[in-house]
Amino acid sequence: DFHNLAYHPNSVFCQNMVTENAKLNINETRTCQEVYFNDEFIKNDGTYDLDFSKLNYALLLFLVLAWLIVYFSQISGVKSVGKISWVTAILPYFCLTSLLIANSFQPGAYSVGVTKLLSINATHLATFEVWSDAATQIFYSQGIVWGVLINFASHNNYRMDVFRHNLRLSLINAGTSIYGSLIIFTTLGSLAYRKFGGDIAMALANFDEVVGQGYQLAFVIY
Repeated sequence: DFHNLAYHPNSVFCQNMVTENAKLNINETRTCQEVYFNDEFIKNDGTYDLDFSKLNYALLLFLVLAWLIVYFSQISGVKSVGKISWVTAILPYFCLTSLLIANSFQPGAYSVGVTKLLSINATHLATFEVWSDAATQIFYSQGIVWGVLINFASHNNYRMDVFRHNLRLSLINAGTSIYGSLIIFTTLGSLAYRKFGGDIAMALANFDEVVGQGYQLAFVIY
């Protein structure tokens, strides 16, 4: 129950005191965003059963709304998409920059977050799992709209240099990933610094325990 929470003095973390599910970590200190996302937003009770009677109608409504926005933004073809892309392509960079500026003033953002970002674990880097995850991320970030891009590409000039454009897109994608990682790690660094009472060594050693991995990470960060 989201309302049965004891708040950490710094108001960033919540102590989950009441839970009916033994599969979830009990009495674990989590960020308030993480508690809200799991317990209230997606109503994760740890079972993930396929009982459609427990359908989250609020999420379903927003999913339908999101696809309606996509539909109406593309209903006029390349003309409407071209105009909307000026917003959808540029606005995220303004949001990322504002978050990075805000994070820069948080304690532990650089001493913990950036330090952890620049710490390279050569043993972990040599594993197949790391490169598999990296390749998956690239496919998701560059290929999420392959179908519609191929359709729109048919309107390009026949002699357009597609190789140069693809190279430019790949470099922008890689640069955006690095830029986004700064926001993620500065946020996590600040959370780790606060969670462990300003102990930088402890925050670095237990950095992975600050926020749960997976889809909830983006919700907590952004």
